Amino acid sequence: MFSMDTPKLSKRKIYDGVTVLMPEDFVVMSDNDIASKYPSTKKPLAVFMSSDTKADFSMNNTKAKFAGQDAKMLHEIYKATIMETYDTSTVKGDDPFRSDRVKKSFQFINDGVKTVNKKEYAYFEYTSEFQNIKKYNYIMYAAHKKHILIFNFSCDQRAMNVYQPIANAMMNSVKVSPKLTMPDYVLMQNNSIPKKRQTPQDLLEMQNKNKTKTKK
Repeated sequence: MFSMDTPKLSKRKIYDGVTVLMPEDFVVMSDNDIASKYPSTKKPLAVFMSSDTKADFSMNNTKAKFAGQDAKMLHEIYKATIMETYDTSTVKGDDPFRSDRVKKSFQFINDGVKTVNKKEYAYFEYTSEFQNIKKYNYIMYAAHKKHILIFNFSCDQRAMNVYQPIANAMMNSVKVSPKLTMPDYVLMQNNSIPKKRQTPQDLLEMQNKNKTKTKK
């Protein structure tokens, strides 16, 4: 439920074929801020930031890694990925990010599969801590043609009481046109040798194998 201090939300076109209800004080993030926040990934398709700089919302896409994907499959894959990301048991030895040097933790608030404006999404709402940085996160994934759409809201956990209802309202307002076309995701590597299409089970087995190796 919104409080008296909750900012007004208005419909914004964030990409050609995609609209979201968003606080009026959210502005497009500058290229410098994007480079600082997303240093090791390709530039998101759209990124917005709150006027107090405590929250941001982004839209991105990636090429589907397996055939016949749906929201249930995406939920299974990405839930395992999130859990693995914050699993301190996989960090050992002289690794600079080992569990006794870096505090990592997370807690799911809500997750599952839901339909928003006639499109199915896998969604995850959770709090996290990494290197003493505490965040509130709300992420949604959806299959779209040969791509996966990713909508991500995050904020300083200390501002969660303000931004959690806003994040929920924004995510429940996302509207994607069936005609939406996505840019190609170009991998910076030699792709001359065709690779076997991976299934969700292949990816889960790979994650489990990697996790087992680190425990030996």
